[in-house]
Amino acid sequence: MHPAALVFAILSCAVQSVTLECVVRFSKSASGIGILKNTFENSEYCVYLGIRYGTFGRFQPSQLLEPKDHQNYTAQGSVCPQLDDINYPTQVLGEEDCLFLNVYSPEGANDTSLFAVLVFIHGGSFTIGSAGYDVHGVDLLIGNNIVIVTINYRLDVLGFLRYPKFNITGNYGLLDQRTALQWVRQYINCFGGDPNRITLMGHSAGASSINYHMYSDQSAGLFHQAILQSGTFLMPHAFIYEPEKYAEFYFTQMGVSTRDQLLDRDFRDYFFLNDTSRMLGTVFASMQFPCFLPAADGLSISESPHQLILQNMSRSDIPLLVGTTSTEFLLLLDYVKDYFSWDENFPNRDNKTVLEYVEGVIHAMAAYAKETGLVTEKEQFFRDLANYANMIFPADNFVEKMLASERKSPIYRYRFGFEGKFGWYKNEFYRTRMNTSRPGVVHGDDLGYIFTPYNVREALEQPENYRKEWYVHRMLAKAIACFVKHGNPSTEHLHWKPVNAAGENVVYIGDEMVSKTENNSHYMANFWKRIHDCYYYYRCSRLEAPMAKDV
Repeated sequence: MHPAALVFAILSCAVQSVTLECVVRFSKSASGIGILKNTFENSEYCVYLGIRYGTFGRFQPSQLLEPKDHQNYTAQGSVCPQLDDINYPTQVLGEEDCLFLNVYSPEGANDTSLFAVLVFIHGGSFTIGSAGYDVHGVDLLIGNNIVIVTINYRLDVLGFLRYPKFNITGNYGLLDQRTALQWVRQYINCFGGDPNRITLMGHSAGASSINYHMYSDQSAGLFHQAILQSGTFLMPHAFIYEPEKYAEFYFTQMGVSTRDQLLDRDFRDYFFLNDTSRMLGTVFASMQFPCFLPAADGLSISESPHQLILQNMSRSDIPLLVGTTSTEFLLLLDYVKDYFSWDENFPNRDNKTVLEYVEGVIHAMAAYAKETGLVTEKEQFFRDLANYANMIFPADNFVEKMLASERKSPIYRYRFGFEGKFGWYKNEFYRTRMNTSRPGVVHGDDLGYIFTPYNVREALEQPENYRKEWYVHRMLAKAIACFVKHGNPSTEHLHWKPVNAAGENVVYIGDEMVSKTENNSHYMANFWKRIHDCYYYYRCSRLEAPMAKDV
């Protein structure tokens, strides 16, 4: 029996029943009731849903909320306002009152025997998602004796609009995350979690968020290590350089010209269910992203990520586990037929001569790639470029920059290449937008082998049909738990070693976990690095076309 599970007699007019429930006590006057559950391996654990961690006003920073009275933690809290579909929206979901988190506490957890803590920050382009997003269960993680926390934070315009003229400073979603981390540090011991062993894990925009906290004085001490999955703050869609420009365009579409007019609107009016929602974005290397993103505010984000990464800050020197999937967004890019960019979102955006030259270099390289057999058609080159520039290169570049700094903590890396039936994104979420018969592991599919898979019931009923999936799920969940507990993902399956500048010790996860050496062999590597350095650091002297000798 879970030590926090108590037996309560529930009396009504004529019926008395006895039920088993989970209770967390914050003080003599503050407590909450959760739900007692069993994993599919029959281990008991407590789930506390919809815990309110903060209060806020619209376009105001959130404030830590102290638990009070007796609360019911048996239902998810509202998601933060968002469109129901980032590409083809039909309605606005959620409520502004949305600063909730969930806690999953394993059997044996109490305030004297504390377990390591995993805090998960969801992805969704800073536009969609919630504490329950991507989390179909925590069975194997809980079975490895760690406490898990998932959080909501404000999104889209309500979370990331920045317009100082209206006293709207932005980054409210990141501030919400920090408030949640402050709450976790202060109260997680009540759930049996150790406030001195907190690991952040983020996917996509959630991983980018973690990077910002690593370089923020205000977030220092709130966590001790991090897992970054398919995301860093060096991604083109993790930072906006001209937030005021996009805000003014947005206000025009809204028909408002003052702060009071904006605040008088119902929050649902902040979202557009037509093509305007797509106009509120920027295109980088043929991929479009929303424009309401983290921005430099002089406080929580002092300057751009590409400048922050060059600073050797001791608070960012923590153990890291960095992962990507084998193909990320590549299978979703069939619409890309040529190279295009729009409303450039990088520092060297005003030099039109350079931008035109770079586009010429890219088309020359596409021709060269086809002529030499690197690709069978130019369209494939442009798809490879979009995926590499937006997804693969930023993660590789982040690790390279971190290894070049004078850090003491290890960095572990994995490439997830197992294509199985637990991949929710490929098999369900993107099913109508791609040819699922083509090989490749989609952005986010590794989550189905860390959290409980979406089709767990069928997988339990037909274990022989999911034998490989179960094996990989157990391997990866165990590695994640070991990193959370020990700062090292090594298990009985593989002794992980930190990656180094030579590219050694990258773990490839397929039917097995295998450590390999990477030598920056992607045909885009040298080519794109030169363009990247021209865009972000004004180093354009080494650009040449088609750069054939470097391929």
